[in-house]
Amino acid sequence: MIPSKQPATTESILVTGGAGFIGANLVRTALETTNYRIVALDRKSHADSLVALQGSSENPRLAYVHGNIGDSGMAAIFLEHRPTYVVHLAAEMGAECTYEPHPFFYTNVIGTLNVLEAAKGYFTSLSEPERLRFRFIHISSDDVYGSTGTAGSVTERSFLEPSSLYGASKASAEQIARVYWKTCGLPVIVLNPSNNFGPCQPLDKLIPLMIMNAVAGKPLSIVGDGGDMRDWIFVEDHCLAILKVLEEGVPGEKYNVSGGNDLRIVDVVDRVCELVEKVLPASKNRMLVRRDIKSYKDLKTFSKDARRERRALASSRLRKELEWRPKYTFETGLIRTIDWYLKNMPWWGRTSAAPAVPNRGRCPA
Repeated sequence: MIPSKQPATTESILVTGGAGFIGANLVRTALETTNYRIVALDRKSHADSLVALQGSSENPRLAYVHGNIGDSGMAAIFLEHRPTYVVHLAAEMGAECTYEPHPFFYTNVIGTLNVLEAAKGYFTSLSEPERLRFRFIHISSDDVYGSTGTAGSVTERSFLEPSSLYGASKASAEQIARVYWKTCGLPVIVLNPSNNFGPCQPLDKLIPLMIMNAVAGKPLSIVGDGGDMRDWIFVEDHCLAILKVLEEGVPGEKYNVSGGNDLRIVDVVDRVCELVEKVLPASKNRMLVRRDIKSYKDLKTFSKDARRERRALASSRLRKELEWRPKYTFETGLIRTIDWYLKNMPWWGRTSAAPAVPNRGRCPA
């Protein structure tokens, strides 16, 4: 990839969900490591998007488009900005899907269908050299595979067996995207990433929530005994994998993207506690001192939920065929994450009060 200090190319990347957690990190990473023009499409207000993209928003190679992937204006966006690549990240996600699934399926399934239809129309209008260059990168999820059981890791050939409504919505979208390759020749590539973490992540997600609550002296609530296992990847590594696949991936194929960090939830929480202790010792945190709490780990609480799920993801294909490797271990990524949240405490509230969860995606870069 070409360093961003070189002159901008006429080629561009359209990033749907460009002001979200992964989207904003992808925009920053692409601006820093390539010379592509970036078009960030998001339904957030312009003000919210500027907060999410702060540090990138002044870059002349970035254009922000306020829009919804479910709207009829998608075709016009393609024709106006003429992207060489599309990275489709826009999606609804969260536990709320269990209780109110309709918005999730509308965005994740119908919204994806709308983007694919707009991309197909645009693709057919391109010259042959432009069609050969064009790529549509669909970002799916490891949730589409469901639980992997007690042993083994899922590969790109594993069946899609989602065990949640959110996973079902993402599996539906992934299958639709692959059909556009099979029937229309749209050069779709699917990526299935594992759990992302890093700067700018919404505060209802495990790692930022544990950081926030530890510093605030609040309970570190863990479902069941914390035995659920996930693979974790630092968000910058995921973004670099996207850019790698964008340039070298094979149309019609799919690639798992994992950090190779299979960890139980309770182990993740313990590691957060240990690393926060190094930066802000419990003995110097007045929120713990006033309650005579000696260790961040003493804040852990467990529920009676006995469920146990394991989701391990193999990314050997991405590593072997495209020679991609993560730059960060779980440890180094977590250190950077904790450092970012502690330096940006005004973003999520004072530790002396219950921090309010900001709008998804809001963060200084």
